[in-house]
Amino acid sequence: MAVGGRSCPSRLPPGPFPRSVVASILERLLLACARTLDVEHRGRPWLVVAPHPDDETLGCGCTIARARQAGIPVHVIIVTDGGGHPAHVTDKAMLIGLRRDEAVKACGVLGVPASHVVFLGVPDGQAPAHVAVITARLAEVIDRIDPECVFAPSHLDNHSDHRAVAAAVRDLVRRGPGRAAVYEYPVWFWFPRYLLRAFLFGDVLRLRRISSGTYRDLKQQALACHASQAGAFDPADAILTPGFLWRFLRPHEYFFERRLRGRA
Repeated sequence: MAVGGRSCPSRLPPGPFPRSVVASILERLLLACARTLDVEHRGRPWLVVAPHPDDETLGCGCTIARARQAGIPVHVIIVTDGGGHPAHVTDKAMLIGLRRDEAVKACGVLGVPASHVVFLGVPDGQAPAHVAVITARLAEVIDRIDPECVFAPSHLDNHSDHRAVAAAVRDLVRRGPGRAAVYEYPVWFWFPRYLLRAFLFGDVLRLRRISSGTYRDLKQQALACHASQAGAFDPADAILTPGFLWRFLRPHEYFFERRLRGRA
C-alpha cells in the first residue's frame, strides 16, 4: 500500500482521510446502502489482486480468512514490489525482499499458502506504465485457475497504482473468457470527493459487504506482519497506524460489485 504516485501524496500523516461532518455523513450513508454477500464454496477458487504488499490484507483480509475456512482455495497476486515505502530506505533490494516476506507471512496467517502467492515485481508507483505486463500476467493466472471471484482495488482509489490495476482487471475480465465476478475493495477512497462520486455515478448501488465476524483478530495478526509499514524503520514513517486502520477493522469489509456485461 505505497503512498507514492502522482495522485497520492508521497507522505501522509496518521489518519490521512479528512474528518468532517460532511465526510462522516457521506460515509455513513454509503455504508448503510451496502447489501450483504455470503461466502459460499461453489467449486472454483478465488483470486485476490493487490497493488502493493499489504493491500490484500487491508482490503479483504477477513474475507480471505472466511473463504479459507469455508474450504475455498484463494490465490493472491501482488503487483508491485513495495520498494517505494519507507522512501528513506536506500537499500531497495533489502526493502523489496522484506516486503515480500511480510506479505507471504500475512497471507499465511489468513490461510493462504506461499505457493498461492505470486509477485509480479512491477516497480512501486509505476503500475500505470506497466499495464500491458500486468494484464498479460493476470490473464495467465485467470486462464489457469478460472476463479469464481476476483477481488481487486477500486477504480475510485486516490492512487495511480490502484486505479491502473483496477482498470487492467476490469478490462481483462470484460474481454476474456473468464466467468469471474469482480469485487473492488476501497483503500485510498475515503475522501469526500470520492464518496460523492460513488453516489453521483451509481457506485453506491453496487456496494456489497461481507461480515468480518470472528476473523478480525486474524486480520489484525496479518496486518502486524507488515511491520515495515507500521513504523519498524522509523515511527514517523508509519502508515498502518490506529488512526488509519480503524476503517479496515470494522464489522464488515466493503466491495463494489462489477457484474460485467455478458457475465452471469
